[in-house]
Order: sequence, then C-alpha cells, then structure tokens
Amino acid sequence: MVKQEGSYKYLMKGSTSFPNLFMAGDWIITRHGSTSKEKAFVTGLEAANQVVDYCGMGDFAKIIPVEDDEPHIETLRELNRRFNECQTRL
Repeated sequence: MVKQEGSYKYLMKGSTSFPNLFMAGDWIITRHGSTSKEKAFVTGLEAANQVVDYCGMGDFAKIIPVEDDEPHIETLRELNRRFNECQTRL
C-alpha cells in the first residue's frame, strides 16, 4: 500500500495514554524511513524496545537505518513527484 499525500497527519504515535500499551504497524509515526511491511516490522521492534524500557529488563532490538536511495531511484521519485504536481494543476 502506498501512502497518499497528506496522510501523515492521520498516522498514530507508537505510545498511548496507557503506560504499558505500545502500538506497532505501518500506520505508526516513525523516523526510520521504512514503508509498508518493513515499517510494520520496524515499529514492532520499536514497540518491543519500549516494553524492555518500561519493564527495565531484557535486551533492546537493534534497528538498522534505511540506506539512502540509489541515484536512479531518487530521479524516478522526483519525476513522479513533479508529474503528480502537474496533474493536480490540470
């Protein structure tokens, strides 16, 4: 699933008003940069790390940063962004 432009404001935080309830999924705000299944996995690790922190026991999961896109991917993303901008103007 590709997130629609402007959908970020509807994403939830991984923490809740309950001190021992943590959220995970691709609808959670994260600084990781992953998307879809990868984002669900990473937010699961983040939630697990919050549980370790809350309980004060266990080992934290290591979360590997996302690598930068290769130049041809960056170019195609920029082209797609510009195409979408032109499309909305029409």
